[in-house]
Amino acid sequence: MFTTNIRKCTQMAVAVALHWMVVSSAAGGTGNYLIITAEDYTGSAPLAQFADAKAAMGFDVTIHSVPAGTYGKTIKAYIENLWGTPDAPDYILLVGDTGGSCSTSALIPHWSGGGPKNAVTDLPYACMDGPDDWYPDIAIGRFSITSVSMLQGVPDKGAAAILFPGTRIYYEEYPWDECISLEKFFFESFFAHDIWEVGPAWQAATYRLLAQDGPTDVVRDYFEMYNLLGDPALLLPAGVGFSLSADPVLQNLCSPLTDEAVYTIEVKQHVGFDQPVTLTTLGEPPGATVDFSTNSVPPPFTSVLTISNIAGSAPGEYSIEISGAATGVQRSTVMELNLSNGVPGDVTLISPPDDAPDVPRKPTLTWEPVSLAVECELQVATEPDFTNVAYNATVTGTSHTPAGNLNLAMPYYWRVRASNGCGAGDYSTAFTFTTLEPADYSTEQFTGDFDLDNLTLAFIPDASGEHYDICRHVASELPTDPAGGTVLSILEDSAAWVNLADDKTVLLYNISYSNFAICDNGGVTFGGSNMGYAESLSIHFNQPRISALFNDLSASAGGSVSWKQLDDRVVFTYDNVPEWNTSNSNTFQIEMFFDGEIRITWLDVDSNDSIVGLSAGNGLPDDFVETDVSTSEPCPCGDYDADGDVDLHDFAAFQVCFGQAAAGECQPGNVAGGDTIDFDDFALFADALNGPQ
Repeated sequence: MFTTNIRKCTQMAVAVALHWMVVSSAAGGTGNYLIITAEDYTGSAPLAQFADAKAAMGFDVTIHSVPAGTYGKTIKAYIENLWGTPDAPDYILLVGDTGGSCSTSALIPHWSGGGPKNAVTDLPYACMDGPDDWYPDIAIGRFSITSVSMLQGVPDKGAAAILFPGTRIYYEEYPWDECISLEKFFFESFFAHDIWEVGPAWQAATYRLLAQDGPTDVVRDYFEMYNLLGDPALLLPAGVGFSLSADPVLQNLCSPLTDEAVYTIEVKQHVGFDQPVTLTTLGEPPGATVDFSTNSVPPPFTSVLTISNIAGSAPGEYSIEISGAATGVQRSTVMELNLSNGVPGDVTLISPPDDAPDVPRKPTLTWEPVSLAVECELQVATEPDFTNVAYNATVTGTSHTPAGNLNLAMPYYWRVRASNGCGAGDYSTAFTFTTLEPADYSTEQFTGDFDLDNLTLAFIPDASGEHYDICRHVASELPTDPAGGTVLSILEDSAAWVNLADDKTVLLYNISYSNFAICDNGGVTFGGSNMGYAESLSIHFNQPRISALFNDLSASAGGSVSWKQLDDRVVFTYDNVPEWNTSNSNTFQIEMFFDGEIRITWLDVDSNDSIVGLSAGNGLPDDFVETDVSTSEPCPCGDYDADGDVDLHDFAAFQVCFGQAAAGECQPGNVAGGDTIDFDDFALFADALNGPQ
């Protein structure tokens, strides 16, 4: 259950422990409120009590009962079918503990996140834009309970909501930066942005982190790892009374030319509050005059704030606090005023240096601080005259990383100019850089065009930075006979762990492993068992893995998955395994040799949308371009042992295969054609060994 993680996880200081009954009696709610409950709690008194309370607040409540053993993807499909209709939920409450994606009791399954931490998460239930989406559209929470008596504690004891990580947060690799930002953004959701429901306030905080840092792996982990245990529509009592907002929140003015700054102050009414609100300011430029067009009246009202007599004020950044005071309630908001007395100076670029080669697709561009600068405008172009601007941004600091990837192996030109309320300076002298060449990540994503049937790919370790060379040859049978292997029992979207015997190890990207997880969904993972059910490049690359046919397969519905250990390799065979909720069939085999070679063979494959390839587990590379693996070079003529070269080791393999049928493990040696491996094959092998190939 989610709550068991308290022993090993650090809790963010954003817990909310307020009695929802108190709040519900004082405030109204709107929107569709979907309760998804394990069937054991359907019709129970505490669930009915909670649902009636939410309905009395003004929510349109729907209760959807989930039978025991229902998969998470089935529940998500139900929510997706509501999306875009008048019944689309604004809030989702899951009622029941989490027992994983293969639950068979009164549980609501959780998910494994697609970020590097594979966090225990409810987030996918709230994401409506495809299987790889991690940007939530719906506020979601969970009552993590295992009995009706525990559920009764929600209205009886008032345990309302807590935000809690489903895995360890970043605390060694990163100095708490994301945690600190999230905590700040969460409270700003309430007090600066007037969002007083816990679920929407938390989602607003995560989106602000995304805007600040971009869609990094760390940000995705924070989206996924924090789960709201409680009512997502919980309204904090501080939302009662009134709230303040200012427009604009920032002004950049030139003090020699402007004598006043004008803001619109909105005073909103909450829950029928009718006491007069008096507005005051703090932090305006010395000597300035402050005037509110409307003041000391009950909300709601709008007041125009004029800050005058600022011509000649000292340049600088002024944070002006607007306070509103009424009987028993006080609120505030902050707006910024930047005053300048001249155009900023010129910008000097620093990094990447001029003419830099092999620059990442998301380079961090830096420049020296500029006097009087308030903002800097960055331009990145593909032509030296900047007629074709590929990327531009306005930033307040002295560095910036583009939000998206630049093209590979492309020359770019970049320049920066500073500006303030008095105008913009000149653009800097432009620098140029060239992005790096595409790397080969040995991975291809198929979208209706699978073309590896009756083919073997050999991934041969080499000394290059890409670690593997790939060659191919035709396969009419599986190279290793699966007979005599151990059949694995793998539940839907789950995995089975395998431990090698005799101190044997396999290699993936030059790292040794003696155990690994054989996943239902078409591959082997190392260091963890998350394969995911919806194939995506981000999941493929989020941990070390071999994706032989990464798709939503279902070994529990048909076919078999088996493994066997031989003297030189370990072999995993998927025999006639269907895709989930289909009657199709897919047969393929993974061979991991103890010397580091990896072979994948596909026979008859009905699935036409999958991911195939290897991953070192370092996250989706910025420079990723898929490899067309089916066009790899043919394995060398005479490569009897299918290791990518022709040498005396192949002679040993020939001796084993001589006189045998030209199939299975001997298939690569059938260079002359025919039904068996014979002297005709050896003659061609001898030519290949002694001459150019």
